[in-house]
Amino acid sequence: MIEDDFSRFVVGHALAEGPTSEVVVAAMREAIRLHGKCERVYTDRGAAFTAWRDVTSCEQFLDEQLIDHSLRKAHRPQGGGKIESVIGTVQRELWEVVHFESVEEAERALATFFADYNHRRAHMGIGSLVPADRFYGRWPEVVAEMDAVSRRRQGALALQLDRRLFVEPPAAGERVVALQLIIVGDQAELLLGGRRIVLGRVEP
Repeated sequence: MIEDDFSRFVVGHALAEGPTSEVVVAAMREAIRLHGKCERVYTDRGAAFTAWRDVTSCEQFLDEQLIDHSLRKAHRPQGGGKIESVIGTVQRELWEVVHFESVEEAERALATFFADYNHRRAHMGIGSLVPADRFYGRWPEVVAEMDAVSRRRQGALALQLDRRLFVEPPAAGERVVALQLIIVGDQAELLLGGRRIVLGRVEP
């Protein structure tokens, strides 16, 4: 599995019996064909990526493609948190719940899973965007639309609250709303004891 660090977009994957350099190279070639060549690859120190004495086919491929190869520090598992999170998600939501009759069926299911993950699944780690929003550079427009929707909802709420919160002094034991802070568009307003106080523009 190959994941873009900035966007969390899975640019490539392969289903195999075990991790080998040949499998890694094949996945990288397909990722480059579909999405273009990256500048740097970050991996752990598994045998599919590097070896003590020999040069793996993965290292050779990266060298030929002029792609920098950064290795995770030894005994530092937290360095691969992002990719491990995706692997865990696939494990919980696909491999542990679906029985596949063939390798081909599993490959189709995995491709469908990543298509949904990349294009339709909001990710909390990137501000509730889907990975494709960041990967294809459309996230500023998406964020602007999300902000516009939020402002419309806040404006509707403000209209509902456009009234005195209370007029007469509350009776003994009665609870009233005495203070509320609302945002209307880009303006902050304070509702205090039925009085509306405009605080001013909210800076982004």
